Formats: sequence, structure tokens, C-alpha cells
Amino acid sequence: MTRVAAVHDLATIAGIEQESFGGGAWSRQLIREHLEGAHHAVLVHDEVAYAAISVLGDVADLDRIAVLPPARRQGIAGMLLQQLIIVAR
Repeated sequence: MTRVAAVHDLATIAGIEQESFGGGAWSRQLIREHLEGAHHAVLVHDEVAYAAISVLGDVADLDRIAVLPPARRQGIAGMLLQQLIIVAR
């Protein structure tokens, strides 16, 4: 199930980040800023994937999409992207 992420998802998202990006993973502080920021939207999917955008006015930037390796190639990233487009509108 895909839902809007909240601060209580911080540990899950940090784990997805670490598994997906290793040394290039976002810090917990950066994740928290996205979760709490007024100009950000973060979605989480079944604790195996998440996606984040920044929205300012009529411009939305994709900041991150990450899917844990065992859940890849199942269309989750594409579905998250479609959901973020809806959120951005």
C-alpha cells in the first residue's frame, strides 16, 4: 500500500536509503527535512520503497525514488512516480 510518509517512517526510509545508495544515502536529517517540509511530499510503499519531491509554485522536482533490491523490477518506482505527479498537481 502506498501512503503519505510521516516522521514515524524515518527509520524505514533511512534503511531503504542505505540499502539503495550506500555511501550516497541521504542523512537522517535530510530525510526529516523532507518529511516535515512544507514544500516537500514523500510517499512510502509497503516499507520497501519511497519517493520524494519538492514543490514550489507550479514546479515540482523529483528528489529521490528508492526501492529495496528484492522489490525491484515490479513497477513500484513507476507507480510511485505516477502518484507523485498527482500529489504535485
